[in-house]
Amino acid sequence: MLKYLGIGSVITLVGLIHGFYTKDWEMALTIIGIGGVGPLLGVALLTGIFVSGDQYRFNKKVEMEEDKKRKDSWITRLLMISAPNIGLLIVLFVVSYVAG
Repeated sequence: MLKYLGIGSVITLVGLIHGFYTKDWEMALTIIGIGGVGPLLGVALLTGIFVSGDQYRFNKKVEMEEDKKRKDSWITRLLMISAPNIGLLIVLFVVSYVAG
């Protein structure tokens, strides 16, 4: 799992380095935001949040154990990728709110 946390950290660092060198913080926050929200959309798709309740129950009933484990593994990986990005976005929001 540390590999996927590292991937998320690299995306965060790319955004920060871009912001420091170009002073274009809007683009840096866009990079970091996409790195955080993109994997979360993937998690939402895998968990079935966009389907109706009936379809979700049917999918759970016919899903094999091997498929469930694979899906849960992908959900964990995507959350690990998005964690550093979302964490930095929260920190930047708090700092900008406190700074004025």
